[in-house]
Amino acid sequence: MKINPMTAVESPKTVKPDTEYLIDDHVRKVIAAASGNQYETLYWLALHAGMRWGELAGLLWKDVDLDKGVIHVRRAQQEIYDPTAPKGKRHRIELGPPKSKAGRRSIRLGESMAAMMRLHCGNTTPLPAVRVFTTMNGQPLRKSNFGRREWKPLLKAAGVPDYQFKSLRHTMATMALTHGVHGKTVQERLGHSSIVLTLDTYSSVIPEVAQEAAAVLESALQTGTNPGTNASEQQ
Repeated sequence: MKINPMTAVESPKTVKPDTEYLIDDHVRKVIAAASGNQYETLYWLALHAGMRWGELAGLLWKDVDLDKGVIHVRRAQQEIYDPTAPKGKRHRIELGPPKSKAGRRSIRLGESMAAMMRLHCGNTTPLPAVRVFTTMNGQPLRKSNFGRREWKPLLKAAGVPDYQFKSLRHTMATMALTHGVHGKTVQERLGHSSIVLTLDTYSSVIPEVAQEAAAVLESALQTGTNPGTNASEQQ
């Protein structure tokens, strides 16, 4: 009988890398460096809404309701490589559904973000039926080109480490959780399929959140005030 010697070998455990996000000082530097940039609104929206690259690149104005301050994520840009296609046509861009069913969502915008997007579209009414973010000549943005020509130079100008673009999405989630935003709200904003995925992805910041929660509870117990009520409700 043949015996596979590998059956006795224990598989190595997968080590999940820490989720990379910008620290507060780096966020300020990146925002300052992006001021007046053609893609300033894109950077702000990535930080504000936590949208994936494909969702941002594939966002159409018809999916944006600036009067209500809501973005409807209904599609995502996909970059497809077809080695069987003729040269020069092997790379193509298509609009498809979001990454998952949960990715199809509505994201509420703050007043300042909505105002910035209104300026970005040139206060046009009605909004044009085209992509919100494009190249200078109106073509779809390609992730690799954008990273090389826009994102990396921006980080260099800001004097911060070489972050990936998706770090802006992680930064939004981290900031939201550490500032007391409920995990369920963060999950829905990110388009995650479950809150478990959200909390697992950002587990590195959970201790900080738990510490703040402990401080709030301790203060409430010392004052005899229910953390969920205000002073007038206690009377």
